[in-house]
Amino acid sequence: MNGADREAGTMIIKRSFGQLKYSRWFTVVKIVFLALTPVAFRIFNFAFIFHSIFWAAITWAVLWWGALILVSFFYGRIGCGWICPFGTLFDWTSPYAKYDIRQARPVWILRILNLVVFLGAASTALYFNARHGHVHGLKFAPLFLDQAFDGHYKLVWMLDVIGIVIAGLIIGRRWWCRNTCFVGFLCAAASKFQRHVIVADKTKCTSCTKCELACPGGVRIMDYIHDQNGLIADTECLKCGKCLEVCKPKALRYKIVWNRKAYIGNQLP
Repeated sequence: MNGADREAGTMIIKRSFGQLKYSRWFTVVKIVFLALTPVAFRIFNFAFIFHSIFWAAITWAVLWWGALILVSFFYGRIGCGWICPFGTLFDWTSPYAKYDIRQARPVWILRILNLVVFLGAASTALYFNARHGHVHGLKFAPLFLDQAFDGHYKLVWMLDVIGIVIAGLIIGRRWWCRNTCFVGFLCAAASKFQRHVIVADKTKCTSCTKCELACPGGVRIMDYIHDQNGLIADTECLKCGKCLEVCKPKALRYKIVWNRKAYIGNQLP
């Protein structure tokens, strides 16, 4: 074996180890945050963002999900993929879903309608709360919502879990996440500017479509490979790394691309 062959073999080993490590950490982190939901219910549950607006308070729920939306501008929907406990439940139930909608585009009217209804209801509640003298301006109060996990919230948490499992068993590929979650919608909007993206080596890609079949977000990866010259910057990408894992020729990898237009231009023949 010459020097070039040894170097190529070393790169393959490093690449495989890095990919395995990424996939393993993804699973571990998801399980950890899922296990934390009963303890930090008011931080993870979106309903408490409504309560925060209702009382004009900047709570841990607002800070937590607000930070994940900001992170999406660079990393994309890493919060939806790695951290959201509800998304984890959908990922675990989707393989057994009755209807597996693999590559359906998000229903934008549902996304916008859910966001408008949520913000409208919360703002209306805030208006009446302020009018009756219960609210006196915006306040920074991370611990405003009591973190005690009492009987009432245990019941709400269990109902949430049961509802998500049932929804996941009906329609897979995170259909409910992509079309009904207002936080996911905001993360998707921010991820249009993401710079941590997946890129494909078109010379290695065999167009087997295994990456698309494995994608829980239903990203049309092959379209990006053919039309965007290998730059896969879809707003539905959850940064799970499953496409990298199933790609036998190792044509996919993560890369930080600051100037996406220039990158696509440089890949043109």
